[in-house]
Amino acid sequence: MTIEPDRGVQRFWTSSGGGVWTQLGAERRFDPIASLHDSAGPVYVGTDRPGSDNPFSGKLYYLEVRDGVNGPIIANLDFRTPDQMDGTPARWIDDSGSIFCATGSGWEHVLSDD
Repeated sequence: MTIEPDRGVQRFWTSSGGGVWTQLGAERRFDPIASLHDSAGPVYVGTDRPGSDNPFSGKLYYLEVRDGVNGPIIANLDFRTPDQMDGTPARWIDDSGSIFCATGSGWEHVLSDD
């Protein structure tokens, strides 16, 4: 997902290998803002907040958070292998040592070939 707060544009992207990116669906529009809030708060994946009424529906294989388009990687989670799992399917540690936890009842971790 990329966001241009000053233009009020949000886009979602997909890639099979991270080299070539294709926009997924139409861009979303919102009221432009001067900038995003630089927060130390949690990052939510698959939802915009706890208890959301609009959760992600699909399969998540890999997540990467960057500081800007093509910027340095801040967080990366690879759900395709157990390498980043911390002894339980509800907790992962990414390459930088950040801890991520799955919460709620609407998720399932399945190692598969698809």
